Amino acid sequence: MKRSILPEEDKWIQKRRLQKRWHKVVAVLGLAVALGTVYALALPAVTLEKECQLPEHTHDDSCYTQILSVTETVPHCAAEVHTHTASCYDAAGELRCGYADFLVHRHDSACYDESGKLWCSLPEIDAHTHTDACYTPGHIHDDSCYTQERGALTCTLHAHTEDCWTETENLVCGESETPEHTHSESCYETTRELTCGIESDHVHTDECYAWEQKLTCGQAESAEPVLVCGVREITLHRHTHACYDANGGLGCGKRQILRHQHGEECFRTEEVPVDTETLTCTDETHVHTARPPGQSHRQLPFLPWLPFLPWPRFPPWLPAGCSPGRGRVLPCRRSAPTGHPTPPKAPAGSWLWP
Repeated sequence: MKRSILPEEDKWIQKRRLQKRWHKVVAVLGLAVALGTVYALALPAVTLEKECQLPEHTHDDSCYTQILSVTETVPHCAAEVHTHTASCYDAAGELRCGYADFLVHRHDSACYDESGKLWCSLPEIDAHTHTDACYTPGHIHDDSCYTQERGALTCTLHAHTEDCWTETENLVCGESETPEHTHSESCYETTRELTCGIESDHVHTDECYAWEQKLTCGQAESAEPVLVCGVREITLHRHTHACYDANGGLGCGKRQILRHQHGEECFRTEEVPVDTETLTCTDETHVHTARPPGQSHRQLPFLPWLPFLPWPRFPPWLPAGCSPGRGRVLPCRRSAPTGHPTPPKAPAGSWLWP
């Protein structure tokens, strides 16, 4: 029984020795790779520090210029607006100067400064010319505009009124007034007696009166159209020589109404005092950077000895589906490429498969 167990123990001991050797080899190789990588990454900075001979420029006071004023564009609208005086009116108080005291204007982007604040002092006024839509047809009175009202009595027949009657109160209780009995309204009876002396049974009706029509529509009768738009008519017009007569008087019968929108003529440049410094240096001397010219800061150095390291064919730490090639570990694939066999799996329980 012992003889059958000893060969199995020998195989296990040899396998264990082999695993220990690979542990040492892999540890030495890992340390070599780590040290080589650190050296390769530090090499560009060392090379830059030792090999770059170009001088570096540093700004000083001579690179700056003192600025005492700057040029700014400010609004300066030159639009003139007429102002009415006493000479603009006639004896009846009617305006006769022929000029409007306003400008047709609508705010746009030029009316606001850089901060969005409105600087324009002109009010917004739109031009308007009346059209047919601004009028309704004139009004002519008809029967619906009147109400019938009863006027004076025109009937000559006598109709009794309250003045034709006399009222008398008679005591009908039949008792004398004593301390035990005091007459009240129930003790009396009122009788009416016709005293006008005219015998008539006529009662006045609507036909006994004169009827008048009273206008109640509240509208003025006019055959001309009536303006109902409620907007003041403003028609643009500029006086020319044809607007004046031989004596120089204004004869066109129109007011001069102009439109104004701010343009370049409404702005001017001004020198605004300031106290600041600005960089005016044009020296483009070499400035040291963190890497040599032509090398990207993301580029990793090539380690020439990596392909020749004695990597195992199938490192045991690779996941299933990863395949090495020419000494370098290639990216893992979920499945083997077409035309290539899937790498064999390591036996269960073994840490290294040579």
